[in-house]
Amino acid sequence: MEKTILDKIRVILGMDTYQEFEETEETPTVEVGSITLENGDIIYFDGTELTVDTPVFSDEALTIPVEDGEYVLTTGDTLIVQEGKVLEFKELVEEQEETVDYETKYNEIKQVLDELNEKISSFEKENTELKDELDKFRSNETQLKAEIEKLEAQPSVPSLTEKKLETPELTMVEKRLNALDAIRKLKNK
Repeated sequence: MEKTILDKIRVILGMDTYQEFEETEETPTVEVGSITLENGDIIYFDGTELTVDTPVFSDEALTIPVEDGEYVLTTGDTLIVQEGKVLEFKELVEEQEETVDYETKYNEIKQVLDELNEKISSFEKENTELKDELDKFRSNETQLKAEIEKLEAQPSVPSLTEKKLETPELTMVEKRLNALDAIRKLKNK
């Protein structure tokens, strides 16, 4: 670059020092950020921080926009892309561990066990009562068998029910004759 008269005057006055500047095109430096998806793919973006409305690309040259959809990151967070830009960024919500109240659980289990023990005791008592009744029935059965054997051993006696009353059956004619005889006897008297 040539010095102009004005540049020379500035150097003389001490207002400026002479420097030759080369004509160069300054190219802006772009810092490319990236995030890795759960499936191993990489999404690229301009800058260091991914925020809503940030354009996202599937190539490092930042020329091919990412297709619309939901993308799960390796961190478990979800990135929602629409029209090549981040529409929403959902952070993974960790499931909170349930705090277990062991004392309450212990008391609940103890109550159930107590109820079961009461039922078992009731069943054992009922079982004992049933065994006692069964023993009584077996004892009565043995006594009855002994009495039956004793009675079977005795000589048999004719039964009153077995004896038929011996009454001759009269025919109709005989009945009429008997009735006539009775009437005659009454007349004769």
